[in-house]
Amino acid sequence: MRIDISVIICCYNSEEKIEQTLSHLAQQHLSPNTAAEIVLVNNKSTDQTVVKAKTTWEKLNAPFSLIIIDEQTPGLNHARKAGVENSMGHFIVFCDDDNWLDKNYLETVIEYFNSDPSIAIIGGTGQAVFEHQKPWWFDYFCHGYAVGKPLPKEGYLNSVYGAGMGIRKDILTSKAFNALPLLLSDRKGTGLSSGGDSEICLRIRLLGYKVLYSEKLGFKHSLTNNRLTWAYLKKLHLGFAHASIFLGLYEHALNNNKPLHRFYWLKKSVFYFGRSIKYTLLHLDLVLGKNEGRMEIVNLNTWWLLAGKYLKYNFQLNKKYTLISKIKQQV
Repeated sequence: MRIDISVIICCYNSEEKIEQTLSHLAQQHLSPNTAAEIVLVNNKSTDQTVVKAKTTWEKLNAPFSLIIIDEQTPGLNHARKAGVENSMGHFIVFCDDDNWLDKNYLETVIEYFNSDPSIAIIGGTGQAVFEHQKPWWFDYFCHGYAVGKPLPKEGYLNSVYGAGMGIRKDILTSKAFNALPLLLSDRKGTGLSSGGDSEICLRIRLLGYKVLYSEKLGFKHSLTNNRLTWAYLKKLHLGFAHASIFLGLYEHALNNNKPLHRFYWLKKSVFYFGRSIKYTLLHLDLVLGKNEGRMEIVNLNTWWLLAGKYLKYNFQLNKKYTLISKIKQQV
């Protein structure tokens, strides 16, 4: 059976969210010639996610097929891999369990991919839907929640939001892309490690393909109160900081044809230690007092972490960079 596009939803205890996500997918405006499917990956859920998904899809009259698979190894990357392996679509869309795709989303993804074979990834604009009240600081940090426009208008980027990301399956499953295991594990359970989306984008960029942001692709991102606390935000940004160490190797490979300096890790560590000390002295009042909502505190926490992590990884980064560079050499 021919499938044009597969929507992969990776779930960990998604019982309270999956109904709305599936309801919006059921409303997709697809042309008569378009065949779609949903692949729901149950990643060690302990609630009634699977039961809720099945009953919801039945109530919606199952406009296209829903496939449910289990992935016992925790982590978003493992769940996505299982979803891709069990999908039949020529194109793939990663839809988080709290993403509500606009009605023309899937058809628009197909149109873009069919129009330009050099585009391998496409992403859109997220709009926040709050469970209750929006935190006063949210607009300063919205991009960390896959909300807002990555660019003022349509254009090419090194990476787009993982939420709603469309990908050509043949490139994602190619030997060239998979020559090296992904360096970042991405989310596991309730953990906030991240960066897997960006690593996929950057690796595909290394292979010579384009990553496009389009204003025509829109989705809503449902945000519960537990994700909108100041403590959660700081933890989220520490995850971003950790990921940036390895994403920086990809960006260096994209922009250079020479190896890393052998003391790259030390230079980076000294740089961030110096920045942290300077920031601590400049914003001592914030460090000692109330600091909720202040970008300075997020920066300070991030830089302290980066300084220590670069020192920890030392020569490992040169070895990983050599492996990443080999991906680019395949082109």
